[in-house]
Amino acid sequence: MHRYPNVGIVYTDVEFFGAATGKFELPDYKFESMLMANCIVSIACFRKSDWKKTRGYSNKLVYGYEDFDFWLSIIELGRDVYKINETLVFYRQFDDAGQSRSGKRKKDHDKVNIVCVQAFQRHKKLYKKSTRAWEHFSNLEKRYPHTKHRIYRIKAFWK
Repeated sequence: MHRYPNVGIVYTDVEFFGAATGKFELPDYKFESMLMANCIVSIACFRKSDWKKTRGYSNKLVYGYEDFDFWLSIIELGRDVYKINETLVFYRQFDDAGQSRSGKRKKDHDKVNIVCVQAFQRHKKLYKKSTRAWEHFSNLEKRYPHTKHRIYRIKAFWK
């Protein structure tokens, strides 16, 4: 990151261990693909100054995806993303992944769609740069009109 001052996110290949083993198959970072689905593992490096500028993880997302939202915030700063093509992170898998918040969310398509719509609502300037992503999430937002209200309820709760 010192050598490349515009890099804001550095991530690596990830391998599972524990109840499941093998490579965590994530696509390489491409701007438009990132808008469609998170391709950066939560265990990535970023600049402390970018954390301060973006205010870090949002507490406005009802069902998670704080890391995805945070990566989008850093990308909005105009930062580059760099992947080290080497397995430097090992991610534990448990027998019952459904016990975790992310495991429960992945089983519920509505929850996945709600957090994606919330990220879209928070980063519309970024999404406008991709016609495909904009159209997809604009249509999805119409299916979840109550999502915005959930954001405000959570916001009021945290005050």
